[in-house]
Amino acid sequence: MKSAFIACVLAGAVAVYPGSISAQTWDIIPPPVPWHPGVGHAVATPKDGKIYVVGGGSNALASKSFFRYNPLSAQIEDQLPPLPLPRAEHAAVAAPDGRIWVIGGLVGPGHPPSTDTVVAYDPGTNQWTTTLPNLTTKRVRPAAAVGSDGRIYVFGGNGTNGAFLESIDPLDPNATWMAASTASPDPSVTVWRATAGHDGGIFLLSQTKKFRFSPPGNFLQLMANPLQSLAGFAITTGSDGRVYRMNPSGVSTRLNPPALTSPLDTNMMSPMSDLEAAVAEGAVYAFGKEGSLLAGEFLAVVPAVISGTQIVWPFQNGFTGNGTACSLTPTTTSATQVPGRAGLAASFGGGQALAYAASSCLNIGSGDISVSVWVRPKPAAVTGIASILDYRAGGASGPGYHVALVGGRPVIQLALGGGNYRNYQVPAAIPANQWTHLAFTVKRAVAPYRLTIWINGAHGQSWTTPLLGNLSSTGPFRIGAHANVPGAGFKGELDELRIFRKALTWHEVRSLFLAGGAQ
Repeated sequence: MKSAFIACVLAGAVAVYPGSISAQTWDIIPPPVPWHPGVGHAVATPKDGKIYVVGGGSNALASKSFFRYNPLSAQIEDQLPPLPLPRAEHAAVAAPDGRIWVIGGLVGPGHPPSTDTVVAYDPGTNQWTTTLPNLTTKRVRPAAAVGSDGRIYVFGGNGTNGAFLESIDPLDPNATWMAASTASPDPSVTVWRATAGHDGGIFLLSQTKKFRFSPPGNFLQLMANPLQSLAGFAITTGSDGRVYRMNPSGVSTRLNPPALTSPLDTNMMSPMSDLEAAVAEGAVYAFGKEGSLLAGEFLAVVPAVISGTQIVWPFQNGFTGNGTACSLTPTTTSATQVPGRAGLAASFGGGQALAYAASSCLNIGSGDISVSVWVRPKPAAVTGIASILDYRAGGASGPGYHVALVGGRPVIQLALGGGNYRNYQVPAAIPANQWTHLAFTVKRAVAPYRLTIWINGAHGQSWTTPLLGNLSSTGPFRIGAHANVPGAGFKGELDELRIFRKALTWHEVRSLFLAGGAQ
C-alpha cells in the first residue's frame, strides 16, 4: 500500500506533505506556470486520477476556466474545452461513469443570475454534454456528492431571491432530478460542504455543524461535537477513508466518530481563502485563492469495517476460507503457497485446484453478491479461459456463478441452470505478470439493479440488467479450476479472495484496492 501524503496546490506553488498522515515536514514544489483559480470554483477527480478545476472567477465574475492538474507529473494541463457557459459558486462531482458533473451556480458576466442548469464533461471524449436535466430549483453555492447508491445528491445553497434552500435534489438512475423527501439538515445554514464517506454515507459540514446523510433513505443524523466557526473551508474523503476538513487557520483536530476529538501532531500552514479539495494518487490536494501556504483543520472519520457476510481466503496459513458465519476447509488441495500481494498467495499452474463442499455461506439465492480478489496471471492465463472461482452445480450448465479471465478480460457469469446463463465481461484485458485488483459487484435483490466490474479500484464497466433468479448451487466450490474443462484452470497467483453477500459500494471497492491486500 502506498504511503499517504498530503499535497496542496496553491497560487503559484505545490505544497507536499509526505509520509504518513502524522508526518511533520512540508515541502514546496513550484508548478510549471503560476495559476489563479479565483473564487467560486469547484474541483473533481474522475477515474483517470487527475484533478479538474472548474470555473470560478474574481469579484463574482463567472468564468469558463477549465483545466486539470496531473499529480504524477506535477503538471497543469490546460488544453481542455472551456465550460459551455461561465460559471461560479457551483458544485462539481465525479460520477461513477467517469464524467464530471457541473451543477448550478452563477452564470454569465458581471454579477450573474443563479442557474438550475447541469453540464457534464467526459475525459474520454474531451467533450461537454449540455442536454442534461435541470435541477428542480436554481441553486448558488450548493453542496454535492455521489451516494453509495450511485445517485448524485445536491444539498442546500441559495435560491433566486437569496433565501436558504432546505431541499435536497437526488438524480435518479433515469437521469431525472427528483426532490427528496427530507429537507436540508439546517435551513439557517447557507454554505454546506459534502463528501462521500467510505462507509456509504455522505458527510455534510457547515462552519459549525456536521451531519451524516444515508442514501437512498434520506436520513440525516447529527454527529456529536459542534465545530468551531471557520469560514472558507473544504472537505474531502482521503484514500485512508478519513474525512479531512481544511480551514484558513492554523488549527488541526481529528474526529473519531461519534464524539471524540483530539489534536493532530501538527498544524498545517498559513491562511488561504476559497478552498476546494480533491483526492488523487493517495494524496489530499487543496486548491485556493492567494496566500503563500495553506492552513487547515482535519476531521478524520475512520471508515467502518465493510459489513456483510463474507468468506475470506487470505492464503496465509493454508487454504481454509474464514467467514463470519462459517469456515471452509478444502477437500482437494493441489495449489501451492508463494509470496503474494500481501504475505502469501495461492499459486496455480492450470491443473491445480482448491475444492470445497457446497455451503450455505456460498449460496446467495436471489440476493446480492460481490467478489474481491488480487490476481497475477501468467501469460498463458490471458490467452484462453482462466477460471478464478467456479460455483456451478452439474458442470457449466448448472446454477451458480463463475469468475474468470477470458482472453485476459475479467468476466463473471450468473447461471440459473438449464442453459440459462449470462456472461458480463469488460472489453480490455489486464496485464500478465503483475498484480491487479478485481472486484465484481452484483445488486439484484432490490431495484435499481446493477452489475459492475472494477479494475484497480476504478470503474471498468456496468450493466443495469443482471440476471435475476436463484443462483444457489450444490457445488462443489472451486478456486483456480473450471467446473468441467480441466484445461481452463487459472495459471498464476491469487490472493486475498473475498466473497460478500452484498453489493459493495464504489467506496468499499476503492477501500479494498487502496488497502493493497493488507487488511
